[in-house]
Amino acid sequence: MKITPLTYFLLVRMHDVGEQSKLHLPEGTTITPYGEVIAAGPDCKSIKVGDKILFLPENFIGGFDKGGDERFILPESAVFGIIDPERDQDDTPTIM
Repeated sequence: MKITPLTYFLLVRMHDVGEQSKLHLPEGTTITPYGEVIAAGPDCKSIKVGDKILFLPENFIGGFDKGGDERFILPESAVFGIIDPERDQDDTPTIM
């Protein structure tokens, strides 16, 4: 099945942040809000395919599991950060 997002929606593949990350999540969080954009609607202005993003998980429109590969659809407005691998690790955001 191929999904092509429309308008300002993104198709995101979930990533495991891992224990070595400095990403701190609120207690009780069941999903890590980190993923890679694998498709972007034509009206997306700031986010492009390949971007690693942090987002608000409560804004998921839908999700599915493609053989252990979790993917979700969310609006571009749910993204609050693009992770830049070139930046110093001390700049890693902390989510409270």
